[in-house]
Amino acid sequence: MNSSDAADVMSWESNNAGRLVIWAIRLWTQGRARNLPVAPALRVAFSRANIPQAVAVFERFMLAMDNGLCRDIRVNRICNNQPTPDEVLLVEILERIQARDCRGVRDGMACLFTCEGCQRVYEQLDQLTAMMRDANLMISGADLDCRKNTGKMENPASARLVH
Repeated sequence: MNSSDAADVMSWESNNAGRLVIWAIRLWTQGRARNLPVAPALRVAFSRANIPQAVAVFERFMLAMDNGLCRDIRVNRICNNQPTPDEVLLVEILERIQARDCRGVRDGMACLFTCEGCQRVYEQLDQLTAMMRDANLMISGADLDCRKNTGKMENPASARLVH
């Protein structure tokens, strides 16, 4: 993927933090599976959202997540318009970190990460959500319409982020 691909595949608005995060997770996962560089597309996307400095933190988060998972998680392809339950959980974790809901964060993270993985992932997510908060990008599960299933998937294919 190259920088122009970001404009072609983004299905989020620049003020929709939940969709941005899911889009970036999907892009990173697909790029890693295909051994393609995704940093240029991530730079374009995060720059559009006024948080270009978040690219490095996001990449550290993804590496920490990949190494800290306690199970495989489902991540849809970019072209899919519905989030997986694991994607919903990730957005809810981010939302709770941003809201400083420590118990909710701990409960959500325990479903996905090892004890060691939780700490490494939390450090990166805390930085990422702080950058988003400073740019007035508040994360909400409602960004994805993910608390209700509103329709049929366009493309049901998904990938697994394997740890």
